[in-house]
Amino acid sequence: MIKLSSEVFDAFVFKGLEKFEGESVWEGFILILEYLKEVKKGVIYVGREEIEEEIETEQSIMILTREETTSIRGRDLTLVILNRLKGLAKNFLKVVEKDRGEWRKGFKGKAKEYDIVFKIDEKCVQKGYSSFNEINPKENTGIMPLFKSSQKYKNLSLQMPNDFSPITSLIQNLQSLYSHIFLTFYNPLTPEIIGLIFLPSVKSGIFDARYSKFMEQKEGGKCGINVDQVLEEVKEVGKGIVVSSRVYMK
Repeated sequence: MIKLSSEVFDAFVFKGLEKFEGESVWEGFILILEYLKEVKKGVIYVGREEIEEEIETEQSIMILTREETTSIRGRDLTLVILNRLKGLAKNFLKVVEKDRGEWRKGFKGKAKEYDIVFKIDEKCVQKGYSSFNEINPKENTGIMPLFKSSQKYKNLSLQMPNDFSPITSLIQNLQSLYSHIFLTFYNPLTPEIIGLIFLPSVKSGIFDARYSKFMEQKEGGKCGINVDQVLEEVKEVGKGIVVSSRVYMK
């Protein structure tokens, strides 16, 4: 349980926590993160009633996870997410202890806490924008040439839908395709980067056919992650959004 003063509580809940695969259920002053979607909402509310007496103040955040799971992927996801929350909490407390007025800095974390960091086109941080829409004469990409090529499309709008978010779309696509290999993290306080962390089972060096495409043979018969292949895949999925990357994994 993490105790927070009222002035930073809402900011922690709605702005500080990074977005990741899972479901957030907000009720009253308790935030429950249901990582694996294996716990039914009815069970969550029963659990809330059982623990309510232990809560000393309303400014509390409680994180409940399934204690046991037979799913290797489930254990991997929980471990990665808890490690990220631990890192954020540790950094937050360190910053706030020095200067409560600078609490936002506590949620930014450090790039080296991820295995890989992808830099986002700064224009994509603007809601509804993707650099892929710009004209690239060399590659002949973008939507403008299509409009100019024929009067057939003159009635179509050049504006992106107001609710379109290229970064959110990219994260959803990555998790849909590669959640058995890594998790992606996006912090709205550092909107120019997306962090990637490989699952522990992938880092173990044990061969698994599920992610053989991203493995390479190492000395001693063990397998290692083919980082170049991962970078290539992510940049292809994030074409027009991801502009560069940096690997921190050792």
